[in-house]
Amino acid sequence: MKKYILLFFFYCGISSLIGQQYHTESNHCFFYENKGQIVDQHHNQNSAVRYLFTSGGLNVQIRNDGFSYDVYEKKKKYRDLPTNKPIETGVYTKKRPDYDVEYQFHRVDIDFVNANKNSEIVAQGQSTDSEHYYNLPHRPNGVENVHRFEKITYKNLYPNIDVVFFKPSDSLKPIEYNFIVHPGGKVSDIRLHFKGAPTALKDGKIEMKLRFGELQENIPSSWIENENKKNHIAVHYNNLGNGVFGFQTAQDLFDKTVIIDPVPTRVWGSYFGGDGEEYGRMKADRNNNMYLFGYTSSTNNVATAGTFQENITDGYDAFIIKMNKEGKRIWGTYYGNKYFDYTGGVDFDQNFNVYAGILSEKPNPAYPFNVNYYYPKIIFLKLNPSGNLLKAKEIGSETGDPTYGPYFDHTDINDLKLLNNKAYIIGATRVSGFGTPGSYQENFNGIFDGFLCRFDNLTADLDYFTYAGANGATDLYTIFNADSSGIEIMGATRAIDFQMINPFQATNNQNYSIGGNNGLYLKFSESGNLIKSSYLGGQQSDYFPTAQRFGNDVMFGAKMQTQKKFCYYLVDTVTNTIKDYKEVDAYNINGIIYIDRHRNIYTSGQADNDRPWITLLTTPDAYLPKIGKYSSVYYTKYDINFQRVWSTFYQGNGGTQMGMITKDYDEYLYLWGMSSRNFTGIATPNTFQQTTSATSNDMYIAKFADCQSNINVSFTPTCIGQNLQLSASGGANYEWFGPNGFYSTQQNPIISNAQAIHSGEYFVKMNGGQSCGGTFSLLITVGSPTIPILDIPTLPDITAFCSTTVTNIPTATTGCGTKIYATTTEPLTYKIPGNYVIHWKYDDGQGHILNQDQNIIIQGTPTPVVDSMQNFCKIAHPTIGDIVITGNAVKWYDDAGNLLITTTALTDGANYYVTQTISGCESPKKEITIKLNDPAQPTGNIKQDFCSAQHPTVSNLIAIGQNIIWYNAAGNILTNTAPLIDGETYFATQMINSCESSQKLAVTVSVSNGGILGNNFSDSFCNDTVSNSKVVNLNDYKTKLVTDITGLFFEFFDASNTAIPNPSSQTIGIGQNVYVVRISNNLGCYIFVKLTLTLHPKPEVKLPLNNEFCNGQHVTLDAGSGFTVYEWTKEGSTKIIGTSQTLDISEVGKYWVKVKNGFGCENSGSTTISRSVLGTITGIQIVNNNATIVISYTGDYLYSQDNLNWQSTNVFFNLSNGNYTVFVKTKTGCTIGQLKFTIFDVNNSFSPNDDGINDTWTVEGIENYPNSEITVLDRNGVKVLSVLTAGSFEWNGKLNGCSLPTGTYWYIIKLSDQRILNGWLLLKNRN
Repeated sequence: MKKYILLFFFYCGISSLIGQQYHTESNHCFFYENKGQIVDQHHNQNSAVRYLFTSGGLNVQIRNDGFSYDVYEKKKKYRDLPTNKPIETGVYTKKRPDYDVEYQFHRVDIDFVNANKNSEIVAQGQSTDSEHYYNLPHRPNGVENVHRFEKITYKNLYPNIDVVFFKPSDSLKPIEYNFIVHPGGKVSDIRLHFKGAPTALKDGKIEMKLRFGELQENIPSSWIENENKKNHIAVHYNNLGNGVFGFQTAQDLFDKTVIIDPVPTRVWGSYFGGDGEEYGRMKADRNNNMYLFGYTSSTNNVATAGTFQENITDGYDAFIIKMNKEGKRIWGTYYGNKYFDYTGGVDFDQNFNVYAGILSEKPNPAYPFNVNYYYPKIIFLKLNPSGNLLKAKEIGSETGDPTYGPYFDHTDINDLKLLNNKAYIIGATRVSGFGTPGSYQENFNGIFDGFLCRFDNLTADLDYFTYAGANGATDLYTIFNADSSGIEIMGATRAIDFQMINPFQATNNQNYSIGGNNGLYLKFSESGNLIKSSYLGGQQSDYFPTAQRFGNDVMFGAKMQTQKKFCYYLVDTVTNTIKDYKEVDAYNINGIIYIDRHRNIYTSGQADNDRPWITLLTTPDAYLPKIGKYSSVYYTKYDINFQRVWSTFYQGNGGTQMGMITKDYDEYLYLWGMSSRNFTGIATPNTFQQTTSATSNDMYIAKFADCQSNINVSFTPTCIGQNLQLSASGGANYEWFGPNGFYSTQQNPIISNAQAIHSGEYFVKMNGGQSCGGTFSLLITVGSPTIPILDIPTLPDITAFCSTTVTNIPTATTGCGTKIYATTTEPLTYKIPGNYVIHWKYDDGQGHILNQDQNIIIQGTPTPVVDSMQNFCKIAHPTIGDIVITGNAVKWYDDAGNLLITTTALTDGANYYVTQTISGCESPKKEITIKLNDPAQPTGNIKQDFCSAQHPTVSNLIAIGQNIIWYNAAGNILTNTAPLIDGETYFATQMINSCESSQKLAVTVSVSNGGILGNNFSDSFCNDTVSNSKVVNLNDYKTKLVTDITGLFFEFFDASNTAIPNPSSQTIGIGQNVYVVRISNNLGCYIFVKLTLTLHPKPEVKLPLNNEFCNGQHVTLDAGSGFTVYEWTKEGSTKIIGTSQTLDISEVGKYWVKVKNGFGCENSGSTTISRSVLGTITGIQIVNNNATIVISYTGDYLYSQDNLNWQSTNVFFNLSNGNYTVFVKTKTGCTIGQLKFTIFDVNNSFSPNDDGINDTWTVEGIENYPNSEITVLDRNGVKVLSVLTAGSFEWNGKLNGCSLPTGTYWYIIKLSDQRILNGWLLLKNRN
């Protein structure tokens, strides 16, 4: 009997994106062939890669001598949150923060050591479709028809050993590769060399250290295959050194069982939800019944008959559901009003009555039908063990605040705890008015306050309500302990002034720049008095949802929201010391942290399958080691040192999120969260909800035993009509469930004559033996268990001359042994020479599709040799016979396929087709395009006039074109010297690229005499500006040069005979400007005349725009020299008041002067004269050593200390102590006056501590100014000193005999000369 060993390897890679493209018929083909489209990191063609497997975060390169992992990690870096963001009140939000994306890459090469270098790489299962790649720098024409394949096999890589790469049917596994050891092969021959990452053996697995984490290779299963049986064996890695790893075995055959079942073990799973949305939390009672509570908008699948509220009210209602430990619902009830209601906490007494804290949002009549405005009500609810109402108490105001905006009434309930027949409820609120008189904090602090309230279990009456807040937002999350010593609460706060009592951390360490929180520990007495409090946390934003007390110690668990870490603090609450602190990095913290009663730490997170770190999340043999194609929750267990014990995903065939964790009193682990379109993989048989909504999100609930089961569950793949063998081992009791109501208590049941309807998800429930109890599932498809096998692995090419018809249809053998024929959409008959590919498709009808290509090569006669584009001159009337061609038995065709004769006239732009025939086989047609060149006729005036005096010839004719040829009326070509004859018509053509135009230009000539009468002209004038030039239009002088300008042409030239390009805008200078003008007519006759223009300068008057004079003085106005006439006038009068160059003025007003030069050119100017307005020096302000001169009237003044050096600013800076004199004048020289002043030495600080040094404050120089007033003010403006000097001054810093506090004061000194000194004074009083 033939046997071979199958070594089954699995790479913990990253599966595909949620939006991955799937091909209609080729969704099982994942290996891309390399036809030149794959490039390396330098964008050069990478021919070393034969095939490429891609998925989100992982590429696998198949090379001749090995394979490579290209792993990349896409980090989502969360952006900083604004500091005014409300404090996080729990983990129930569905919002996702914004983030930026960063990438990290790592490549690991695995080479086959001492392998067969000539090993054949065979690709099987070609895709029916293909892809095209363009815009490749190294392949300008692109790469087309790139196919994908199902699997890649290295044939005889080692003697009698193959290796096969393929994408498994299990969507949780991105890629697998199997070493198949045939008889005669040795496992020890296999050697793998890992390069690109430090590699070592750890716990029997190959561990690669990547730059962003660790990557492991393991062997989840190996077996000996004997007919239809698998005898599992144990094969271990062997570290051979230098990065080389092989395999070691104790003997040739093996009988050990490989542990394949994950840790932890799922006991049962269920959905919860109806036609709406819901979310909530879970809590166990002492009988390990589980209570699910929260909010829902579903109208079904929630409440049971006979409970308090069987139907939903409106919007979202609160709910409470009781389940037994087997996952069956006992009862369920709603509680709700019109808007939003939710259950925030539950607890149970010794009789298993249920107590609940419910938030109810009642409509605010000031804003009817607006759900953003409401009255928050806190409901204390008591239900009996059957879900019937016993007591209910509602607290909260019925009067809403109409000034509130949306959500201003926001209130949360986060937990409820029973102690001594009292129920304690905690949460947070923005609402005032809840506090009861005499409570710890009766009044609301005005931001977002935590609260604690107590109800009586028997009467449901409110005992007290106290706020717990300060100057920052505060929220209380959990009551983690309640005993005779008090009620212990953990929350978070941004406040920095919360009352601290015996704290273990006295200050809030939060970083306000990131809007962070610190943990807040509070302990209240049963009567509601705060007896202990403390902050807890670092500068990051911490959220503390869990805590456990262990004697005097409390272990607080937190997620560090701004650092992507989880941490815990171990605090001795007696000595108030933090005994231990540990933290662990997390890839994602969109989840929770939970600490159980044995100091185990559990966390949850969220992962998308495009995260490069996805392969590093889970541990080997986890319950669900691989993520599916949608986002998934993952759960992790740590020990007290934050060493990972296990980690697993939890999802079905859809997505999960918002994972939560708790335990019951038997230490079973309960995991729950939100489920989105998981139709399989969630619910197990006999739990209370087996199906989920297809249109909305539901909750998932799962119970796990936190232990390891050594079990094996499998089935024998079967064809239709064969027996389906279900197998399980490792347990003592077995219970099977499956489609069509299948049920069995056998260990290994058999379904005889299995059909397609037996396909589906099977469950086996095991306990006892090596199982810690759990439910395990198999997804089974009844049909062909494997893809078809090609009967001819490589189809031969079909080669023929002229034509062929394919008659041999290829076949394949299915996994069930039947033969199937290939089909194709391509034709089977080919009559045109060329290369063709037939794409054959094999379909076994069981979801297995195989593809295979076959080449068709049709050989034929070559086409004749001829240029595909040929040019002719239209004027030559060419035919087909004029086309240059080399060929045998040539035939010509038109577009319609009609045969043409050689005398057929060629048409411009037409396509003609030519073949040749050899040995009776006509070649394919070759297309020729004809271009008939016919240049356009020349252009020009069709009537041209000439002057007989010039004796014009043909060369004088004007026609625009190339290589002009002139003809007479008889069609004879004329020479250029032929004389023109009056009244004759001449004809012109042009020659372009050796082709003459077929159309001619006709020109009729006129030869006659003509005369022009002209004369010279001179003109002179003044410039209209004071510049040295003027722009004139010379065309304005045409009528001055000739009487009648009709039919005449004018050309202007300057004195150097240079043509004036633009006579209409000619610049002339001061003085004489001479121009020569050529006047001609259209007969070519012309004369020359002279145009002289003389430009005289305009006088320039230079008067200031404004001027002024001092009182009792005058000002002299000067119009400038060199003029022959001066006439001065004053505005408002025509009387001339002066006729000389200058004029003395002593009256204000506006004055004009008109001047005239020797050429008679005039100009005028004006100036406005005003009398200077003088101010007086009113005082000097001195601040410290800066003196500011104060003038009674604003103006342009100059200031000086020595009457020599002047400045425009009125401030003199940094003056030394002493006497000064200041001088002031206007900028026009008018004297304002002078004033003397003194700079005092005022000390700015003193320390009256009686040490003999600087004990008093003095003002040196004040003794020279008796009757000066000194005043000192504190920072609030309160006067602390006021004295009137009568000599020297000294102050000891006291008021009414008492020392003033250290601080900055302000002094004001009003001198007897009315000057005021002021400034600051620092008093340092150490007592």
